[in-house]
Amino acid sequence: MTDQHSSGRALLAATSAMAMLVLDSSIVGVMLPSMRSDLDLTATDQTWTVSAYLLTLAVLLPIGGRVVDAVGPVRGFIAGMAGFAIASLVIGVALGPYELIAARAIAGVAAAVLMPATLALIFAAFPPDGRARSMAIYTGSGQALVTVGPVVGGLCAEFLSWRVGFLINVPVGVLGIGLLLSSSMPRSPITRPDWDLFGVLSLSAGLGGVSFGLIQMPAWGVGSPIIWMSMAVGVISIVVFVRRGLRRGDSILDLHVFSDRIFAASVVVLACLGFAMTVLTIYPAISLQTALSLSPAAAGAALLPLVAPLLIATRWAGRHFNDVGPRRIAVWGSVAIAVGAAVVGIGLAADSTVTLCIGLVPAGTGIGLLLSPMTTVAVGTVDESVRGQASGSSAMLRQLGGIIGLAVFGIITSAASSAGVANAIGFGVTAAVMLTAAVVAGRMLPARVDRTH
Repeated sequence: MTDQHSSGRALLAATSAMAMLVLDSSIVGVMLPSMRSDLDLTATDQTWTVSAYLLTLAVLLPIGGRVVDAVGPVRGFIAGMAGFAIASLVIGVALGPYELIAARAIAGVAAAVLMPATLALIFAAFPPDGRARSMAIYTGSGQALVTVGPVVGGLCAEFLSWRVGFLINVPVGVLGIGLLLSSSMPRSPITRPDWDLFGVLSLSAGLGGVSFGLIQMPAWGVGSPIIWMSMAVGVISIVVFVRRGLRRGDSILDLHVFSDRIFAASVVVLACLGFAMTVLTIYPAISLQTALSLSPAAAGAALLPLVAPLLIATRWAGRHFNDVGPRRIAVWGSVAIAVGAAVVGIGLAADSTVTLCIGLVPAGTGIGLLLSPMTTVAVGTVDESVRGQASGSSAMLRQLGGIIGLAVFGIITSAASSAGVANAIGFGVTAAVMLTAAVVAGRMLPARVDRTH
């Protein structure tokens, strides 16, 4: 453990990392129309701008945790912060879609190391009786930034430049690294990580191949041989990874955790949640500016009906989860998002900002009811020896749900006769996905989980 001065600086460094990650993810949707106009992005380019980050983060999160275990939280934090700041700098000065998308992918790689490093840093800096308070400060700062993120992104895009929204990460990254270096946090000895290289490659090829095919399909067409070749390679790689992982005990992901019925149900709900969250945070922000002619700042403010109920519901779920139980929380949250997505779709089809904002209220409430409780169920219901694997698997599948949501919406948009029809169908599909999550939760999650804590 460290002294109080060093612990405080380490906590400030961790909070700066949270600021970078949360602001980056919450401002992209609002700024995409300005980025499209400035860099002449196609619809597929816009999808890749979001998906490149989600994909590399999803695939590499389990690996990032092992890297941090090998090099220690201090080195892992510095590497993750530096990588994210450099990627943000490249995004901020990008002149075209290719360097933009590549830098977004690098940011996902850096975030895959930074996220586990930040949590490990807090645990290393504070004794057990001080971790709860430090984690409350850390997560509380993230919740506050979620609220202001869309507004900040809109203000940057309208009055400064969308580039400022990313370039601000550079001084924040330097500040975070400086705070940690001045904290006198001890560096752990470097150990040799236990790599499952074949597992890493097959998982990456599988998820990357399927994602590439789905995202590029609107641009290249359903009949493109490259699309189907990519998806075939992806599916075969995933099958190989699963069959090999079930036979081995040292796979990068312990697939045996999915034999737990409660864990499997909770990650299905989280994957559906990732689908809906990504759709609801990206497409309303775009449509408010393109279809409803709102300014970027007004569009950011119009998303407040999503984030404010989210924070309230998150706090309510934290206090009442044990009394209500995972089944009812999951069903209520899933149905609330389904209702909200349907109303948002109606609002966009009818060119009604008021209707859209009304739909965002139940959607935000449902997200708040599901995000933390379902993660708690997924991680808390399995044996302590595989909780790291469970955490990595659940986070990965939630990110992949977001990628699939973007891809499906892109396919619908390319096939629909108008933007209004595309939005109505896309948000209708999102509602159907969340109703499916409600059915899974109602059938497979128990009323109480004694092992969850």
